[in-house]
Amino acid sequence: MVDSRFYRSAGPFRLAELAAQCGGELLRKEDGARRCVGMDSLARAGADELSFLESPKYLDAARASRAGMLLVARREADALGWGERLIVVDNPRAAFARLCACFYPDAAQARPVAGGCGTRAIASSARLGRNVRIGAGVVIGARAEIGDDCHIGAGSVIGEGVALGRGCTIAPHCVLAYTLAGDGVICHAGAMIGQDGFGFVPDLAGHIKVPQLGRVILQSGVEIGANTTIDRGANGDTIVGEGTKLDNLVQVAHNVVIGRHCMIAGAAVLAGSVRMGDFVMMGGQVTISGHVTIGDGAQIGGMSALAKDVPAGLRVAGIPARPEMDWKREIAIVARLRKQAAETRAQRS
Repeated sequence: MVDSRFYRSAGPFRLAELAAQCGGELLRKEDGARRCVGMDSLARAGADELSFLESPKYLDAARASRAGMLLVARREADALGWGERLIVVDNPRAAFARLCACFYPDAAQARPVAGGCGTRAIASSARLGRNVRIGAGVVIGARAEIGDDCHIGAGSVIGEGVALGRGCTIAPHCVLAYTLAGDGVICHAGAMIGQDGFGFVPDLAGHIKVPQLGRVILQSGVEIGANTTIDRGANGDTIVGEGTKLDNLVQVAHNVVIGRHCMIAGAAVLAGSVRMGDFVMMGGQVTISGHVTIGDGAQIGGMSALAKDVPAGLRVAGIPARPEMDWKREIAIVARLRKQAAETRAQRS
C-alpha cells in the first residue's frame, strides 16, 4: 500500500476507467465495475490494488501475488491462467506508469509541498499566472514570468527575467538564472540552472574571465535531476530539447545542445559545445569531451569516455569509447590472455 502520509490518491477508479486511460482491453467486460483503490508492485499490492506483469520470468511472482488486478501483455495473459481482472496492454510497464500518474498526480509532477508560512521576496515587476504555489523563503526577481499552475518549492530562487511556462515544478532549493523554460518542466531539489560556464582565457598575468552572455533554454517536458547543473551559453544558448530527462548530479557545460527525448543517467559530464541528437541514451558517469557530436538514437554505455563523434544509432562503450561489440571482444581477448599467462606460469613452476 502506498503511504498516504506522503502520496495523495485521486482514486478509487473503476477498472473500466483504468483500461480506457491506458488504452488497454479488459479480458472480461464484467470486471469493468470493479473498484481499484491504488497501484503497487507484485510483492506489495493488495486485493483491491492493481499491479503489472512485464516479463514471463515473473509469472510465478504474479501467481503468488495478492494483487487483485493486473496489467499484462497478451502472451502473459494466456500463460498466467487467470480468467478475470486482467487489463491486456502492449506495454505493461508503460501502462502502469501512466495509471500511477492518474492515481498520484502530485508524485507524477514531483510537486513540492509549498507551505504557507515564512517570508517570500517577490519583485513587484514579476508576473505570476493563476494558481501559482510559492513556498517559504522563495525569491522571485524582477521581470520574472511564472506561468499558470507552477509550483515553486521552499528556498528556491527564480532570477531576474527568468520565464517559466505553465505547469512547471521547481523543487526546494533550486536556482534558475538566465533561463527560459517551456511547459511542464520539472527541476528536482538543488538543481542549479543558468550559472556561469567555465570560460577563461589563459594569460601569464592571470586567467581572463570570459563573460557568459547566453541563456539556458529548457523546452517543454524536460526533467532535471537533483543537484544537476546546467551552465548558460557563452555566446549563444545551452539548450535541452523537448521531453529530455536528466538524472541527478549531471553536469552540462556552456553551449551544449541536447536533442529531444534523450535520457542521461547520473553523474554524466558533458563538456562545452557538445551536440546531441534526438533519443540519445547515456549511462551513468559518462564523460564527453568538448565539441563532440552524437547522432540521433546513439547509446553510450555507463562509465564510457567519449572523445570522438558518434554516428546515429551506434552503441559505444569503454575508455576510450568505441563500438560496443569491439569493446566486448577486446575485454574477452584480454581475459583469455591473462588466463593463458597464468597457466603458463603455473606450468613453469
